[in-house]
Amino acid sequence: MSPTEELTRHFREQIIRNGPVTFRWMMQQALYHPEWGYYSSGRATIGRLGDFYTSVSVGRTFGELLTRQFHEMWSRLGKPDEFTIVEQAADRGQLASDILETAGVLYPDFFQALRYWIIEPSPVLANEQKKRLARFGKQRTGWSEDIEALGEGSIFGVYFCNELLDSMPVHLVSLFNGEWKENYVDYESGGFIFSFGEPSTQVLTKHLEKLPTALSEQYRTEVNLRAMTWMEDAARAMRCGYVLIIDYGFSRNQYYSADRTEGTLSCYRKHERHYNPFEKLGESDITAHVEFTSLAEIALQHGMELTGFTDQNHFLVGVAQTEFTTIEEESLAGTLSEATAQKLKELQTLTHPESMGSQFKYLTLQKFIEPSKPLLGYQFAVDPYISLGIRRPERKDGY
Repeated sequence: MSPTEELTRHFREQIIRNGPVTFRWMMQQALYHPEWGYYSSGRATIGRLGDFYTSVSVGRTFGELLTRQFHEMWSRLGKPDEFTIVEQAADRGQLASDILETAGVLYPDFFQALRYWIIEPSPVLANEQKKRLARFGKQRTGWSEDIEALGEGSIFGVYFCNELLDSMPVHLVSLFNGEWKENYVDYESGGFIFSFGEPSTQVLTKHLEKLPTALSEQYRTEVNLRAMTWMEDAARAMRCGYVLIIDYGFSRNQYYSADRTEGTLSCYRKHERHYNPFEKLGESDITAHVEFTSLAEIALQHGMELTGFTDQNHFLVGVAQTEFTTIEEESLAGTLSEATAQKLKELQTLTHPESMGSQFKYLTLQKFIEPSKPLLGYQFAVDPYISLGIRRPERKDGY
């Protein structure tokens, strides 16, 4: 049977046996079931022949620019002899390969200090990553299934993820008569349907108190409690350094705007977007945008500070000033090389304000780092406390 048939049978039996299930559980199974899950099975494919594009699939430029930003972070920390980059959701390891190769060619001192660690629960993907990164040596790379394996205060460097949080299972909730109800999944007349009930956990109930209620009847949205737990774990794991989150998303006010009546839940298959999460289970990506304000608030509660928040356009333009200077000089001289032309093409794709440039957001947080001028990626960004709608806390630690 196909993954869709297997998961449909699995869900139907669960519902008949125990009653309606939360959408969060269903999304978790559809994406991460060890045999039939879209991601854990290794079925997810990125790029022209896959289901969707990412910044990594555009070309090497994305990895090269992130390496420059990581090099600056290393410099801000005093160029230590040991600096760890931890990546979670590394897919098949292409971005890791681009970063390590760029560091080795352009920043040899940084490369010597660098240790690259990947958090990957999928054995299928971990094996592919290890094959791709084998040329960099076992002394420079490492793997674990989860962040807890690294231990509290274990990271001196940067912990980052690119399109991780949008793939975490979310609770669906809907508004009825000014009261939030959770969307459950039931089975009826040969198909899955939504039913509504009280929130399934006290944590969800508490979070719903932060959401506005002056919205239209049956307004539907998502709550990603797993992302908030992840943020707590990331903050605890940091001894000193930065956490960088790259993903689709909005500040809280934008996320729960009155005109976003159906939320942000979407599905992707063969580059086509649809909105039925019960269709092609295990064979489609299911995703929801990230609500960044809550993540930043949690990080602040766990000893971190806001470094910056902006979109991909402003972030990469800030990091890519060297490339833009080269492009301008060669263009004016009429000597635009093939390599520079390819670089320009990739930059245009990554930063176009009507595409990737505005869709992806960059949230960076820091721990035990002295105040300084903005990082390269945030030199054209507005104050992150203002853009996220968070009151700036008073500093108490002497940094």
